[in-house]
Amino acid sequence: MRLLFDQNLSRYLRVLLSDLYPGYLQVREIGLADAPDTVIWATLSSTAW
Repeated sequence: MRLLFDQNLSRYLRVLLSDLYPGYLQVREIGLADAPDTVIWATLSSTAW
């Protein structure tokens, strides 16, 4: 399972969750840090993320 976390959650979650969810990303890592949720959903549904 891949997880995409909101920009407002701590970057340190990567350290805590890396063993359980190696595909974990935050929206800032895919260039959508300030994007509204609707843009994030549209981007994810139109790509092979």
